[in-house]
Amino acid sequence: MLARGELVRTANGVCAQLARDNRRLEPPPRPYDARAVDFFNALHDNVADAGERFEELGAVGPDRAQLDRLVTHYGSMAVKLESAAGAASVEQDPEVGALLIEVGSTAADVETVERALGICKGRTSARRGIAEAAARWNREDPLGETGSLVP
Repeated sequence: MLARGELVRTANGVCAQLARDNRRLEPPPRPYDARAVDFFNALHDNVADAGERFEELGAVGPDRAQLDRLVTHYGSMAVKLESAAGAASVEQDPEVGALLIEVGSTAADVETVERALGICKGRTSARRGIAEAAARWNREDPLGETGSLVP
């Protein structure tokens, strides 16, 4: 079992790594289609891995209950991101958008648990490290395929 200080230090490391990994992902183009699948798969893998690392932490008392909530929320976000990859693969942009709203809502719930545990502050919070990464996208150039129409 981890002492409170060690729990905070280890959890902060998980959050920092997740935020770094997610910031490195190339944002997908909009509208979401098959080109976005790799992004959502990578984001899913990062979130699922962080959830597993949180699950491995040993905590006692009220910290254990909060950590269990955190793991449940991470699992929920991973499922939604996996669904977003599936929806993008069949060009269901509105469905992807709806799933990303749900990821953002769950990330806000995670942030509440993070505050209770005293972990993952600032840029490493779930809201910044996951929800913001999920919401990033590149605006597609409407002339990208045809090139400029001006000589």
